[in-house]
Amino acid sequence: MLLRLILLFTLIPFIELYILLAIAHRTSAQFTFSLVVATGILGAILARRQGLQWRQRMATQLQRGEIPTDGILDGLMIFIAGALLLTPGVLTDLLGFALLIAPLRTLVKLKIRQKISQSLDSGVKYQYTWTNDANGSSADRDRVIDSYVIENRDNPDN
Repeated sequence: MLLRLILLFTLIPFIELYILLAIAHRTSAQFTFSLVVATGILGAILARRQGLQWRQRMATQLQRGEIPTDGILDGLMIFIAGALLLTPGVLTDLLGFALLIAPLRTLVKLKIRQKISQSLDSGVKYQYTWTNDANGSSADRDRVIDSYVIENRDNPDN
């Protein structure tokens, strides 16, 4: 996991920089700069608008007494999309815009649910079970250790 994070935070910026330099080489530095600024502004506007709509849907569901499980994932993905769109780069912008498209977000939610389900299913086989023996002890069971608390009533600061 640590290796993935290191690659994510080192490799992705280099790829983004390479793409931006390639765009600047084929067009101009002004165009590339304008592209980065425009996608940042457009992304912030879209993420804010969807964030406000999300907040309104969440409030409506909560007022009805419903548990907004889909809404939590939607909100998280909208937040991540906004962060990606504010980050300069072409790949991060494409991923951010993709997360703002509701049908694509639905596919991502499906994958997240599958991953969580797999994680929970694999965790169940390691579930701790208690066994009841006639003498009350078990090899799998933790041992109980008696302990005593000793108070010094003469000097309560110690």
